[in-house]
Order: sequence, then structure tokens, then C-alpha cells
Amino acid sequence: MSDYATILQENKINVIFRSNNKHYVPEFITTLKPYEGRDINLQVLVVNGDNEVCDLVKLLFYEIYGKNDTKYHWPYTNTIGGISRVFEIRYNFDPSTISRININSENDFINNIYNQLDTNRFNVAVIIANRKLTNEIHDEIKAALIGNRLRTQFVTFTTLKRLKNIEYKATIPLTIAVQLIAKAGGTPWIVDSSIYNDLSKNASSNGMLMGIAFARPRKDKITYSVGYFTTLNNYYQRFDVQPINESIPINDNTEGLYVPKEAMIRTLESGISWYKNIMRTTPPLLIIFKTSPMHKDEKEAIETVVGKDTKWVFIHAQYNTPVRLFGDKSSDYYVNRGTVIIKKRNRWNPNNGDYLHSEIIITATGKYKKPSTSNVSKSEENYILGTPRPITLSVYSSFDVNPIGIAELALSQIKADWEHPDIRSRRIAVLKYANRMAKLVHYINSLGSIPSIDVRDVL
Repeated sequence: MSDYATILQENKINVIFRSNNKHYVPEFITTLKPYEGRDINLQVLVVNGDNEVCDLVKLLFYEIYGKNDTKYHWPYTNTIGGISRVFEIRYNFDPSTISRININSENDFINNIYNQLDTNRFNVAVIIANRKLTNEIHDEIKAALIGNRLRTQFVTFTTLKRLKNIEYKATIPLTIAVQLIAKAGGTPWIVDSSIYNDLSKNASSNGMLMGIAFARPRKDKITYSVGYFTTLNNYYQRFDVQPINESIPINDNTEGLYVPKEAMIRTLESGISWYKNIMRTTPPLLIIFKTSPMHKDEKEAIETVVGKDTKWVFIHAQYNTPVRLFGDKSSDYYVNRGTVIIKKRNRWNPNNGDYLHSEIIITATGKYKKPSTSNVSKSEENYILGTPRPITLSVYSSFDVNPIGIAELALSQIKADWEHPDIRSRRIAVLKYANRMAKLVHYINSLGSIPSIDVRDVL
């Protein structure tokens, strides 16, 4: 690579499984077992599905997940069997309980589906429907079940039919299985946050991480929401999301969405209160990810709330970076995952009000190496076809932060995503799920009675 670029070691950013075993590939959950498992009591609902769809449903949830003698080969393990045997989690599913409902009137979709869900008997409901219907009802169903012990997993007909293709047969079952573990109340893995130590020699590892994201479910209203991570003993122990019962003024002249000062103060106070309930102390380090640049209102709110005892870092994550990176090998020109390019501000000086510390371009996808699923003692090099789309991180901070530590933090946040055990994902989890919550706010009638919501509610 160029002298201007740094390649982060993939195997430095680990996730932690049962008995504190670590590995940098989340798919190793099949051999190292989930960090914490819970019984899965599964209900399956097929909406307007034909016989082919119903046969594939039985294949997935009974033949692959349920039977101890299944021939499905899970990656990185020689154990043969369904979820109960491979992940050592009790899996309760009776194919005779599959519900088939046919709905003709679009007005009846939500009520008919909701009335079919058995919130007392099951803790996870899988809803099988076509993509159009899924897009229409997903958020409304999720919102209706907030605070309920039953969580939902949506699977489209298209995804299900890919099981007939041997290429997808190796990825779809594992991805859904991991989500079932989480939605039943388990924890597939936690992120090793010891990389916090690379942010600065003077920064504590017991910090709080907040994500602020926006959604526009209505033309006349923009909502925002926050996601929270907190650390304990260098591990991410808690991940919650919280709806905010406030709207953001729509202003075409505003450069990016921002939270007005008074609303930002209330948001920060709410987040710090959440942290103190867990840790019994004020966070010595506050890290904020946001989907738009830092506004002066937000900076003033941070300074008002945290005071001098708490260091802070504000990171604007931009996914639509108009830049493409290429490797320097003439054989392929593919760039490595974890390639980092840093533009550090020469005149950064928080004492004079100049908080923009650096701009970082990072590739979360690209060429990568991981152990072979057929022989873990050997590595296999893979890449996604096409040019990786990098992420730009604009870093504002109250202290001299290490940009490489910020890049590692972003990559660790990507691995915190339980929806994708594949390391090729590129979404920062604390922002992704804050955005999910913001989309649900529109459908929740009484936010005042809604407690802090677990991330599993919006998976």
C-alpha cells in the first residue's frame, strides 16, 4: 500500500464468546458458542405463501435448525445438528405450529398478523412474507411489540428461496440463527473494547459510547433517536436504544441534521443518567457517533453537560464518501479491508474553539483474510467484487485523540452488529440501531411510558 495509508490488523479487533474465548471472525460462534444463550421458543407465521414457500420454511426451521441429525454443515465446526446441539441452546419448534394466513385486504395486514402472535407461548416469531409487504409492516409490527417478551424476525420469500442455491445455503441459516439467539434474549458475542486504550494514553477504557441517528417517517417531521453502549472491564456489556420524543425543525438551509442545543442537553443528560445507573459513576470518556456533522448547538450542549472532568470525542460517520481506494498490486488493485488514510488538522486547538481534529477514510469492506471454513489451520483470501465504498470519519475532540484508535473503534462497532456474523459488514452498530429506533418513534403512541429499550427489540 501507499506510504500514506495504514492497514489495521484484522485479528486485533476481536469479539468474545462463551468463557471469554476471543476470535476476530464472528462466524466462530459455531465452535466457541454464544457468549450467553437463552431458550428459543419459536413461532412461524407464513403470510400469503404458496406450497413451495411452506416447504422451504420447514426445511429451514426443522430440517436445518431443529433436527439433531441434520446434514447441514455449519462453518468452523464438525458438530452435526441443529441449534440445540451446535450452539448448546434449547430450541423448541414444532412444524405443526406453522401458521398460514391469507390476507386479501391491505387494511387488515397489521391486525391479522398481530392477532396471530402468541406472546405467552413463544419468545421469537418469524414472519415470512413477500418483500413489498415486509417493507410496509416491518416498523409498525416492531413498534406494536415494544416492551413485549415476543420479538420478531422477518424473512422474505426471496431470501427463503435462495436456500435452493448451494451458495446461499452456507450463509442464510447461520445469519438467521444468530439473530434468533439474540431475539430470544441471548447474547451471541460481545466486542472486545480493549481498543479503547489506543484512543489516548490518558483516556479511560470505562467510557460511554452514544450514537445519534435521524429518520423521516413523515414528510412534515424528522425524529431522532440514540443508541448507547457502555463498557465494563474493557468489554461492551450493555447495548440499548432509546426513543426521543422530540422532532427536529425542518430547515432546507441547514447543512445536515442537528439536535438543537436544549434538546441535545436533555439527550446527553438522559444518556449519562443511563450510564450512571449501570456504572454508579459519571463516564470519564464520552464518545458520540452521529450521521451528520457537529453543529455549534451540539458542541455547546456537550460543553455545558460534561464539564471539565469528562473527555469527549464526536465522530461524524459519512457512508457516501465520494472517494474510491485501490491497492497497489497490479494483479488486482483490490484494497484491503481496514485500510486507513488520515488527514490530521495541523491547527487543531480546542482551547481556541477549533475542535475538528482529523478526517479519516476507512474501508470496512475490501480484500480480507480469514481461516478457511474447511481447514481452520489455513487462511483464505476473499474480496467482494467491485470497488469498496469507504467511510469517512470526521473527528472532533476535546483532547489529543489517536486517529488510528478511532478507526479501530469504528471497525469494532461494525463487528458489534448481531445481524451479520460475516466480517464484510460496514454499518456502525450504534448508529444503525439508533436509526431503526428513530423510524419506530412515529408508530409509538406514548413514549413517556417506554423504558430504555434493548437493541434486541429493533433487530
